[in-house]
Amino acid sequence: MAVDKWDTDRQRLNYNDLPERLKTHQNRDSFYDRFKVVAGDEPYSQTVVAHIAKDGHYYIHPDSEQNRSITVREAARLQSFPDDYYFEGVKEGMSRTPAFKQIGNAVPL
Repeated sequence: MAVDKWDTDRQRLNYNDLPERLKTHQNRDSFYDRFKVVAGDEPYSQTVVAHIAKDGHYYIHPDSEQNRSITVREAARLQSFPDDYYFEGVKEGMSRTPAFKQIGNAVPL
Protein backbone atom coordinates (compact mmCIF):
# COMPACT_ATOMS: atom_id res chain seq x y z
CA MET A 1 0.00 0.00 0.00
CA ALA A 2 2.78 2.42 0.91
CA VAL A 3 4.70 1.85 -2.33
CA ASP A 4 1.55 2.10 -4.47
CA LYS A 5 0.57 5.40 -2.84
CA TRP A 6 4.08 6.77 -3.38
CA ASP A 7 4.22 5.58 -7.00
CA THR A 8 0.74 6.87 -7.83
CA ASP A 9 0.38 10.10 -5.82
CA ARG A 10 3.93 10.85 -4.64
CA GLN A 11 2.51 10.89 -1.12
CA ARG A 12 3.44 8.99 2.03
CA LEU A 13 0.96 6.55 3.50
CA ASN A 14 -0.84 7.93 6.54
CA TYR A 15 -1.19 5.30 9.27
CA ASN A 16 -4.80 6.37 9.86
CA ASP A 17 -5.64 5.53 6.23
CA LEU A 18 -4.86 1.85 6.75
CA PRO A 19 -7.76 -0.60 7.03
CA GLU A 20 -8.67 -1.19 10.68
CA ARG A 21 -7.47 -4.80 10.53
CA LEU A 22 -3.91 -3.58 9.84
CA LYS A 23 -3.74 -0.96 12.60
CA THR A 24 -1.85 -2.45 15.51
CA HIS A 25 -0.94 0.72 17.43
CA GLN A 26 -3.35 2.48 19.75
CA ASN A 27 -1.72 5.90 19.32
CA ARG A 28 -3.37 7.34 16.21
CA ASP A 29 -2.41 10.98 16.87
CA SER A 30 1.37 10.80 16.50
CA PHE A 31 3.77 8.88 14.28
CA TYR A 32 1.08 8.57 11.63
CA ASP A 33 3.81 8.83 8.99
CA ARG A 34 5.59 5.67 10.16
CA PHE A 35 5.59 4.01 6.71
CA LYS A 36 7.94 5.70 4.24
CA VAL A 37 9.08 4.43 0.89
CA VAL A 38 12.69 5.16 0.03
CA ALA A 39 12.31 7.18 -3.15
CA GLY A 40 14.68 5.73 -5.71
CA ASP A 41 14.16 8.47 -8.27
CA GLU A 42 14.87 11.58 -6.19
CA PRO A 43 18.09 13.59 -6.61
CA TYR A 44 18.79 13.22 -2.89
CA SER A 45 18.43 10.40 -0.40
CA GLN A 46 16.33 10.11 2.69
CA THR A 47 18.26 10.48 5.94
CA VAL A 48 18.73 7.20 7.76
CA VAL A 49 18.42 7.59 11.53
CA ALA A 50 19.40 5.15 14.29
CA HIS A 51 15.73 4.37 14.96
CA ILE A 52 15.87 2.10 11.89
CA ALA A 53 17.22 -0.53 14.32
CA LYS A 54 13.79 -0.57 16.00
CA ASP A 55 11.42 0.26 13.16
CA GLY A 56 12.34 -0.68 9.60
CA HIS A 57 8.90 0.36 8.30
CA TYR A 58 10.22 3.90 8.09
CA TYR A 59 12.42 2.66 5.22
CA ILE A 60 10.39 0.60 2.76
CA HIS A 61 12.09 -0.68 -0.40
CA PRO A 62 10.62 1.11 -3.46
CA ASP A 63 10.04 -2.11 -5.45
CA SER A 64 6.54 -3.28 -4.50
CA GLU A 65 7.37 -6.79 -5.77
CA GLN A 66 9.94 -7.14 -2.98
CA ASN A 67 7.55 -6.02 -0.20
CA ARG A 68 10.21 -5.41 2.46
CA SER A 69 12.21 -2.91 4.45
CA ILE A 70 15.67 -1.97 3.23
CA THR A 71 18.67 -4.10 4.17
CA VAL A 72 21.68 -3.09 6.21
CA ARG A 73 23.74 -2.72 3.03
CA GLU A 74 21.07 -0.56 1.35
CA ALA A 75 20.88 1.67 4.42
CA ALA A 76 24.67 1.93 4.39
CA ARG A 77 24.64 3.01 0.73
CA LEU A 78 22.11 5.74 1.53
CA GLN A 79 24.49 7.00 4.23
CA SER A 80 27.41 6.96 1.72
CA PHE A 81 29.31 3.99 3.19
CA PRO A 82 31.38 2.08 0.61
CA ASP A 83 30.10 -1.42 -0.21
CA ASP A 84 33.15 -3.05 1.36
CA TYR A 85 32.70 -1.28 4.71
CA TYR A 86 32.67 -3.74 7.61
CA PHE A 87 30.28 -3.08 10.48
CA GLU A 88 31.72 -4.24 13.80
CA GLY A 89 29.52 -6.60 15.78
CA VAL A 90 27.57 -7.89 12.79
CA LYS A 91 27.86 -11.61 12.09
CA GLU A 92 26.02 -13.96 9.75
CA GLY A 93 22.63 -14.95 11.16
CA MET A 94 22.88 -12.48 14.03
CA SER A 95 20.82 -9.39 14.76
CA ARG A 96 21.07 -6.46 12.35
CA THR A 97 20.48 -3.99 15.19
CA PRO A 98 24.14 -3.05 15.84
CA ALA A 99 24.75 -2.29 12.16
CA PHE A 100 21.56 -0.25 11.80
CA LYS A 101 22.54 1.77 14.90
CA GLN A 102 26.00 2.44 13.49
CA ILE A 103 24.58 3.48 10.13
CA GLY A 104 21.89 5.69 11.64
CA ASN A 105 24.33 7.43 13.97
CA ALA A 106 26.82 8.14 11.17
CA VAL A 107 27.11 11.45 9.36
CA PRO A 108 27.04 10.92 5.56
CA LEU A 109 29.74 12.37 3.33
